[in-house]
Amino acid sequence: MTERERFEAWVRSRGGSVMKRNGEYIESMTRLWDECWQAARTVPDTHVLLPKEPSEAMIDAFNDAHHRADFREESYRAMIEAASQGSGE
Repeated sequence: MTERERFEAWVRSRGGSVMKRNGEYIESMTRLWDECWQAARTVPDTHVLLPKEPSEAMIDAFNDAHHRADFREESYRAMIEAASQGSGE
């Protein structure tokens, strides 16, 4: 199921209409929900999405940084760096 199909299923489950005219939703509430849905999926440049469970690369990065003096911040940054490299786990 695509993200669009998920959104439209969500709208229907709340009794909304997903009818379109010229590629835009006819119902104003659906247009508003669509704008909110899109905004909720946007990640600001100052944030990253991380997996619910850390990958082995993230755990290794944490452990490597943990042995340094200021380990909390370094560990956190190391885990995010490992996650953003997409280790595929």
